This record gives sequence, C-alpha cells and structure tokens, in this order.
Amino acid sequence: MLTKSDNHLLKGIAILSIMLHNLLHLLPGAVAENEFTFSPRNIQRVLFEFHHSQDVWRMIASVFSHFGHYGVSIFLFLSGYGLVMKYEKSLTQVPSTLLFLWQHMKKLWGLMIPGFVVALFFLIDWHTFTLSFGKSNPWLTLAFLGNFFEFDTLLYGPWWFFSLMLQFYLLYRCVFYRWKSAIPLWSIVGLSLLAMWLANESNIHLEISNSSLLRYLRVSALGHLLPFALGISAARWGGAATMTKWKSKLSPILQQGLALLTSLLGLVLLYCSAFHFTFWLFSPLFAIMAVVPWVSLLSHPSFRMGWEHWGIYSSALFVYHPIIRAEILPRASQAAERNDVATLGWSIALFITLAYILARADRNVRSWWKQWQQSRSSTPHTPF
Repeated sequence: MLTKSDNHLLKGIAILSIMLHNLLHLLPGAVAENEFTFSPRNIQRVLFEFHHSQDVWRMIASVFSHFGHYGVSIFLFLSGYGLVMKYEKSLTQVPSTLLFLWQHMKKLWGLMIPGFVVALFFLIDWHTFTLSFGKSNPWLTLAFLGNFFEFDTLLYGPWWFFSLMLQFYLLYRCVFYRWKSAIPLWSIVGLSLLAMWLANESNIHLEISNSSLLRYLRVSALGHLLPFALGISAARWGGAATMTKWKSKLSPILQQGLALLTSLLGLVLLYCSAFHFTFWLFSPLFAIMAVVPWVSLLSHPSFRMGWEHWGIYSSALFVYHPIIRAEILPRASQAAERNDVATLGWSIALFITLAYILARADRNVRSWWKQWQQSRSSTPHTPF
C-alpha cells in the first residue's frame, strides 16, 4: 500500500520530469518524444546524441526531452490508485454520478482558473491593453472540451490534461466503480490498445482536430487508459496483506535489491519500447515499473524529503510551469544554439525556481482563503 509520503515522493519525481521535458523538448535541435504519436527515428536521435555528441548536457537533455513526458503516466497511475483508496477502501460515501462529476469539475476549475489569470497577465499587450487568443478557444478549454477539437496549448498551459482527467473521473464513476471485477476493466484497456494499433495502421486524418486518429485518441482517456487501470488494479488487488507477509520474510537488503532490479528492468523495457510501436503501447507500464520501486529505495527520510516537498506542490507546479517556460524559453534557446552551458543551466534553474515561487504563492493564498472562510463561518453574528 502506498502511503501519503509515497504518493508525494512519486509526484515529486513525476513533476520534475515533466517540467524538464516541457522545457528541453522545445530547445533548438531537441529530440522529439513519442507521446501523442510514434516514430522510431526519435529514439535513434537519442542514440545519435550519445554516440556523436561531445556535450554531456545534450545527452542528458535528449533523455529528458524524449522520456520525460512519462511523468504523466505516474500521475495517472496515482489518480487511479487514489480513487479506489478513497471511494472503495475507506468509509467515504460515494456521491451520485452527477454530484461526483460536479465535485471534481470544481476541483479542476480551482486549479485551472488561477493559472488562467496568471497567464492573462503575460498575454496582454500592455502597450495597447489588448488581448488576443488567436485560434484558441478558452471557453472550450474551461468546458473540458478542447481535446475533442484542434489541439492547442491555450495560455501556455497543460490544459489538455484537465480534460483528460475529467474523462477518467466519468469513466471511473460510470463504469469501473459499478463493475469492480478485473474483466470489464482490462477488456476496455485491451480495446483501447487495439484501437490505437488500428489507428496507427490506418493512418486516418481527422478534420475536426486537424490531426491523425492516433493523436486524437492519445489526448483522450482511451489513449492513456493503461496507467490509470494499473493504478486501479494496484489498489484493488495489490495484495497488501500478502506483500506485508513477504516483506516480513525478506531482509531489508533483499527488499532493496528486488526493488532496484524491478526499476532497472522497467528502464530497460522502457528504452526497448521506443523502437517498436506495439511495444510502445505498453511503455506506461514500464515507466511505472521504473519509478514506483523508488518508494522503497528512498526509504531514508533524508533521501525522501526533497522529492516529497516537490510532490506537495505538484498540482500548482503543473499549472504554472508552462507560463514561466514561455518567458524563459527565448533565453534558453539562444543559450542552446550558442552551446552556452552556463547560461542554459542558469535558465533551467531560474525556470524551476520561478515556477516553485508561483506554486508556493498559490498554496499560501489557498491556505489563507480557507482559514478566512473558516473563521468567518465560526464568528457569531451579533444582531443589530
């Protein structure tokens, strides 16, 4: 069973991976990722950097540029796990379907709207006091419908992910919560994998999204169902009692060794999956294998503290880091073109620091607002 500390640790690893990926994959000459579409040439570019590049930073950047997006799979795994633990393994009463969706929509809006407000500050032309969204439609984004039309990055943000999460909440409440056996869960996962395989084979282009059918599926719940289902399965059938029994029979060193071997195996399989499309469909599983064992490997509090701290702010970091990225990217791109490692390093450090400051400010404002509401409701009103 994953503890709250484990959850924060994994989120910390995932969000830093995503942040570095989202900056580095936009630099000049960056290696493309296989996130929404697939090309074996991308992993060949990673190998080229390792074999021919004389710059260590380019090697490291190519790894994060190509593989860093798998932090999303970790978040989806934890989301599926968390839903089961909250609504199936605790005394929390599950609300009706409409109320369930409304509660989660409000939660997502609570993350999105402050990010929109901050992004607007950067989008406004302060010389003419005008605001232009271009082809983007903020109303579709706020209605969680942007993924079903032409994909964009409205207001610098990762807004496609919020639509994806609402789709998962709907799928969980309407299907996976009602039918809790493994057969319907993994039947739907199997169908989703088959749909992506057929989409890749057919190479169909959709006018509604101006993208391939595979890309259209990959920005929806069907395209990311595997890690979410793995989280549900781990929470439902992970065998906490059995794992505890096995742990009691294994020495701490052996436990650490098994965790390390699992992580290394996951890394090897994740690397191999980048060469073949069918194998790539299962790559989220390998990413989870590579990352989750670190809750055991980083067992000492001093090793966990930093990762957990980033995990606590992961939601706010996810919202705000693209805004900071848009401001840092020109400077970082110029440094990458000149091979100015010092300036590039400072740009990355500034990117992470400013995103953290915004995330921390967001958390402090929310905490103050919550305390103010509580004090207001508890203060007795004296009649005139």
